[in-house]
Amino acid sequence: MPVKFPCSICCNPVKTNQNSIFCNCCKLWTHLKCTNLNLIDYFKLANDEENWLCPECLSTALPLNWLDSEEFDLMISDLDQSSNYCLNLKTITDLNLDSLKLPIDEDLESSDSRNSCYYSLNNFIDVFNHDPVQNVSFMHLNIRSLCKHIDQFKAFLHSITHNISVIGLTETWLNASSCKNLLNIPGYILINKNRVGRIGGGVALYISNDLQYTPRLDLNDIGGTSFECIFIEIITPHNAKNIVIGVVYKAPDAKTFLLALKHYFTN
Repeated sequence: MPVKFPCSICCNPVKTNQNSIFCNCCKLWTHLKCTNLNLIDYFKLANDEENWLCPECLSTALPLNWLDSEEFDLMISDLDQSSNYCLNLKTITDLNLDSLKLPIDEDLESSDSRNSCYYSLNNFIDVFNHDPVQNVSFMHLNIRSLCKHIDQFKAFLHSITHNISVIGLTETWLNASSCKNLLNIPGYILINKNRVGRIGGGVALYISNDLQYTPRLDLNDIGGTSFECIFIEIITPHNAKNIVIGVVYKAPDAKTFLLALKHYFTN
């Protein structure tokens, strides 16, 4: 039987005797314990009847909301200094795109390596199928519960005509009790790293069976409390240079993420 009032984060029922808050965008309730709000801010929002957005809607409307001024300046500086920097495409659902009325800048839909457009799910499929990648390809999705969205994820991959080499996932929300057999996708191997000590988070890679790779265990623990990550090294043929690829997730409440990331990869 479907849950009448599922929490927008944990998907468990929101009961009348529990502290909860309503998202004015997706129109779902969220347990207070599943948010980063303290009691003072919670009651202030309740008394002032101010609008509140859940983390998923907030990240859709304001993708860089988690950056402080120093980290934002650092990110812009790195973009200016690198001519080959490429931002991952972030796919968002048609529902969120339409409800937030986010503009899509048609001038940015080009072959420029800095293309950072937002695509609805259908638009991404159309663009990818129209101009498929011929060699190694990578994709990132912020899945927000792999178990919950596995059927949608499989349907999405089925709708793409080209086999994506490596798919990075963040916020998998997996734990030791998750049944990995239900997460198998034909043609791919799943490796994952779960968050330890609290709910949420988690990163994973779906790797095409066509690739030879080795896990980079020396890189998987570099994040500490600043970020979560998982890396592999793709073995390339004909003695070419191998490719190291991974996925990194920064929790909304983590501090100095970009500074920590830059420190680890420059040292």
